[in-house]
Amino acid sequence: MKKLIPIICGLLLVVSCNKEDVEQNVCPTIIRENVSSNAINHFDSTYVGATDIVWFNVDGKSICAVFDLNNYEYEVNYTNVGNFISEEKELENEQEGEHEDADDDDRDEGCECDRDE
Repeated sequence: MKKLIPIICGLLLVVSCNKEDVEQNVCPTIIRENVSSNAINHFDSTYVGATDIVWFNVDGKSICAVFDLNNYEYEVNYTNVGNFISEEKELENEQEGEHEDADDDDRDEGCECDRDE
């Protein structure tokens, strides 16, 4: 019986770690040079002054950008050929209304991907 307790604890640890990985479903980042010129042109003209920009490949089906602009964090989605799909924004620090620099770790959690593969 004493040998079963460490085995059960180990299994619970593995299951809980795998569950966390599935829940996050973070998309892989891509460099700006691999983003469609249509998306780049729209982005540059619409979001002048954007900072901390990270581009993501969303399941090979679309492109997503996460960035800061005027104390808001944005998530903008485009098709692979660069057609605008959607925009979401939220205040970066709702309690005090002040800008806080985003950690690189936070920025990597921008867009979600399906992990059914």
